[in-house]
Amino acid sequence: MNVSEMLIVMGDLSMGGYSQVESNREKDLRYLNLAHEQLYRKAAHFNTDIMISEDSTNQAGENNFTLANEIFCVSDVYCQGVNQGLEPKSVQDIFKINFFNKTSGIPNSFAKKKDKIIIFPIQPDVVYQFSTLYVPERTKLDETTTEEDLPYPLSFQQIVLEGAIYYKFLDEAGYRSSDRQLKAEKRWIDGITELSNYLKYSNYQTISTYSNV
Repeated sequence: MNVSEMLIVMGDLSMGGYSQVESNREKDLRYLNLAHEQLYRKAAHFNTDIMISEDSTNQAGENNFTLANEIFCVSDVYCQGVNQGLEPKSVQDIFKINFFNKTSGIPNSFAKKKDKIIIFPIQPDVVYQFSTLYVPERTKLDETTTEEDLPYPLSFQQIVLEGAIYYKFLDEAGYRSSDRQLKAEKRWIDGITELSNYLKYSNYQTISTYSNV
């Protein structure tokens, strides 16, 4: 089900039906994006279908490199010549280590910050080659978003609609009923749990989620 079809369903659920009224479709799209944001935050860590593998180099003497997308979470960072993945740390940890220990050396640690990977330590005037496996930040849904563009397995894409319907119930006085609202909430919460469990246990992944600063 693509986003345009989801909007039609949401319009048909409203009192009197207003799926073709532009202002209301825009409001329903906001509900869909709210649900998408919540679902992505819960499930994207384990979703190998949306992981990106990207090769990069740093500038000589620079302790960071830039990826093509803003980072949501990082799975692995490898440096050519190092036989194991770099250890994930927070930006604060890298700052402290660099402040108190300015020893140069082969990179062994990394932190993420927006679209950058910060590395430590480095050797002056050396250019390193890195391979990064990461999940990019979500992109907003719009009416042209197709099934293929949705970052969830096909069998679970309905959950975005369930979440949007729940948020719509919460917002629209006179439209919601306590019984329907509770049922919508249960479908939404159950859907989040089912998707997270499916991705987690089918991929057996644990991904670094150190926060940006």
